Amino acid sequence: MNLFSDRISLAVEKIGASQEDYHEVEKFLQAAKGRLTEDEFKEYIELTKQLMQLKLKISDENGIRNEEKLTKEEQQQWAKLTSKLEPYFEKINGIVKP
Repeated sequence: MNLFSDRISLAVEKIGASQEDYHEVEKFLQAAKGRLTEDEFKEYIELTKQLMQLKLKISDENGIRNEEKLTKEEQQQWAKLTSKLEPYFEKINGIVKP
């Protein structure tokens, strides 16, 4: 997970987010690791990486996102990724019991 955390840190810096933002992401990843099974966590990380790539593409230096920068295919990918991630977010946030 350290390599992924390092990538997140670079992504956070690239979009101009603060160190505090990075710590929030890191805290969320730790919660994910604690609440998801190993297989779920691996899939969650892979989906999150893909979503982060799209977020970086549409975020300016202040972290403001403009989803209109995405192509139609990327918009479909965005919708698909967020849909796949939703059950993981619910489980991580304790909305759904494991």
